[in-house]
Amino acid sequence: MCGIMGYVGNSMSNYRTHELSTSLLRETQSRGKDATGFASLSGNRVDFFKRNIAAQDFVKIGPWKNRCVANPNVLIGHTRFATHGPHIHNINNHPHISDDQKVSVVHNGVIVNYNSMAKKLGLNLRGECDSEVILRAIENSSSPVDGIKTVFEEAIGQHACLSIAFSEEHNKHMFYAWRSGNPMVMIDLRQELGQYFFSSTDHIWKSAVTTCGMQKLLSKKIEVVNENEIIEIDPDTLTIIKHEVPTKIYSLGHRFPGVWDDEISISPDIAHRRSAWQVPSFNEKKSQAQIAISQIDSIISSLEETKETIGFMEGIFGSELDLREVVVDLSLLSKEVKDINRSISESYNSDDVKSDSDLVDYSFIR
Repeated sequence: MCGIMGYVGNSMSNYRTHELSTSLLRETQSRGKDATGFASLSGNRVDFFKRNIAAQDFVKIGPWKNRCVANPNVLIGHTRFATHGPHIHNINNHPHISDDQKVSVVHNGVIVNYNSMAKKLGLNLRGECDSEVILRAIENSSSPVDGIKTVFEEAIGQHACLSIAFSEEHNKHMFYAWRSGNPMVMIDLRQELGQYFFSSTDHIWKSAVTTCGMQKLLSKKIEVVNENEIIEIDPDTLTIIKHEVPTKIYSLGHRFPGVWDDEISISPDIAHRRSAWQVPSFNEKKSQAQIAISQIDSIISSLEETKETIGFMEGIFGSELDLREVVVDLSLLSKEVKDINRSISESYNSDDVKSDSDLVDYSFIR
């Protein structure tokens, strides 16, 4: 779970915009504290900065504070909860930016098949973060919109993204927002600041507005960004162009990345649900279970190391409430996840199973 935020448009008050965006980035920290970063557009210049520190500290350093003076007309920000790629290596942190700085992306979510997707599309990943595959897909496409559509078509998993990307069609950098599964909201502040703002959740937005003393903005309508739709915004005119992404599902007999059934599409009345094309194959479920096992085992290891140093707390609290019970509970949970993973593997390799579709519950499609 990571957090994203941003805005687009020429500000009527660079001070108020900076105060609001600072509060918004700080509040977005609730979704990730491992690293923080931003990319911004001023004229034709793209600036970016990222560090493996929490947003509450990030907003105090020069590169962020200088955004008030630079007064960019586009800014995208990210607070990271690291899942793929250690945050101590800055290449894994967000934003991800192309060498020519024509494309920058922040992403909330997990791309389960990022390695196979990169291999299929011939993309060169330099770091270990799954999100980089989104940057490379856009960077290697004929246009930002085509690149984002490729992400929708090829990526397995959930994502919500903001991007600054150069469009040959418009001969300028444009702002892009899209999501599939993960949350994102949009707030129209054209009357107040001449801008649109974006946030991961309405709760974060409301907290940010309240914290920076701009409670009047609480009355502004919060619009949920539609799933499977690309929002393209001109930073100068704030003209919005919406691009639909074809709604498709995997062929029922072939639930593997990149294999589509073009004759089956989901009707609009259920398109907003967590649709069938987002159901991972059992190979992917096994992969997710293995990730969960690894994370739980890591927590167990850390807790076992820590509990030796906090024995004195028992005397303070007069109880046995140290970490021993937690370690035992997590150990049991880890064993349960491993059992589930083994069961999945045995079921998947069973002669009785003809395809993934034999194991998938479609009861949610009424």
